[in-house]
Amino acid sequence: MAASSTFTSADGDGYELMMGRWSRRLAEPFLDFVGTKAGEHVLDVGCGTGCLAVAMTKRCVIEHVRGVDFSAAYIKHAQQHVQHPRIAFE
Repeated sequence: MAASSTFTSADGDGYELMMGRWSRRLAEPFLDFVGTKAGEHVLDVGCGTGCLAVAMTKRCVIEHVRGVDFSAAYIKHAQQHVQHPRIAFE
């Protein structure tokens, strides 16, 4: 199977430079599409550096967001830059 993307970044700052601006811009329309309900626990798979998790806590009355990503560097970046009691990254 062919790779679906050629994007690579070794750290969270590189990810933010390339993808973060788009992730923040698309978070609201994406949340319109998927919807959430009060009190939900949300799993953000492929969370990158965490901007969708942050958008969810600002906009939605959710109980908790758990962000997971294959990249340990992105998770580390998210943990260092996102301090919110309803968000955890691993």
